Amino acid sequence: MKKLIVLVITLLVGILSLFGMTFEELYEQNLNKSSSYTQAELNLRSAELNMNKIDNFFVPYLGISVDTMKTGIIPAGTTTVSGLVFGGEGDLEGYRISLDVNFLEVWGAQVGLSFPFTLNTTDDWTIEGPSGEDISISLSRDLTIIDRAERLKTESSYYDALSKYYMAQTNEFITTIEDIFTRHYNEEMIQTYQDEIEILNQQYNLSTDKDEKENLEKQILTAQKSLETLRASNAPLEYFEYTQELYNQTKDMVERVINENQNYPTNIEERLDLKSLKLKEEASEI
Repeated sequence: MKKLIVLVITLLVGILSLFGMTFEELYEQNLNKSSSYTQAELNLRSAELNMNKIDNFFVPYLGISVDTMKTGIIPAGTTTVSGLVFGGEGDLEGYRISLDVNFLEVWGAQVGLSFPFTLNTTDDWTIEGPSGEDISISLSRDLTIIDRAERLKTESSYYDALSKYYMAQTNEFITTIEDIFTRHYNEEMIQTYQDEIEILNQQYNLSTDKDEKENLEKQILTAQKSLETLRASNAPLEYFEYTQELYNQTKDMVERVINENQNYPTNIEERLDLKSLKLKEEASEI
């Protein structure tokens, strides 16, 4: 019977370990809730967009806006104020909406399309399309040629954003490792203090010497205080499910990363932040 119970427990532990949190999952979780990483990612996307506008000027970037700030008189006594259509007696009859579509970059030009329409809410909901004269198409092109200095500044901003993006990832990677290792240490120490308090209590209960019991009582109080302090410091790290498997996985990964990068050549010229500074300096000298 005992063998059967041990077998069942072993199987359950094995099954639970399959569903336990992995380092990759915890790292991804920390990235998703990191404001610095989110901001770095947004800055990188913006920098990439600016680079693409220079290198891939033929790629269209679409922007859509809905404009309801229209004021005017519509036939049959209706009036539109800030996109709301009122009848002759002041009843709300519908909404006048202008759908504006802007292709921000098409072969270096900006193409805009304005398509106003009215949504009637009286009786049956109907949509009145615009007349031909209400539809407008605009085309604009920046005649300013992007000079070399401007291009260097754009490249500098891109490499700076890319460097900060990788740095944000690295910081969260290191923080995740530190949290797991610190949590492991705290869990081990908590168990140690609990065992110590249990042993001291047993000694206290068995002792018949008054002085010895007094000394044991002081040791118990000291151990309990240390235990509570440790639990308080461990509380912020309880945002993830800790398992021994998670610690072992993280430790093996760190050892592997260290071993694989011991002889990795470091070329300071490949640093993205320094490349950004060089481009910025070069642009300032033009």
